[in-house]
Amino acid sequence: PQTTGWHRRSLIDADGNLADTDYFYVFGSKDWAANFSWERNTATHLRVNAQNPKDLAVPRDRPRSLFSEGLLGIIFIVLACLLWIERKIAA
Repeated sequence: PQTTGWHRRSLIDADGNLADTDYFYVFGSKDWAANFSWERNTATHLRVNAQNPKDLAVPRDRPRSLFSEGLLGIIFIVLACLLWIERKIAA
């Protein structure tokens, strides 16, 4: 069924007579939001509880930076040397 709500399904026998009638309800996609949320929550709990604590990463004391301190120092020295050479050439 394309629409939400109550629907009727009828069973007709070989003679064309109505043999049985069945009623069912079709829920909309938004009616299941709580169920989907519960399933996601349960799956998350199962996955977290199944993890071995030894396999978990050790948290860092500080976040990783894009450049290490040594690399920044080298870049600073190279740029300072280039500026010094530029001053000597211009003078």
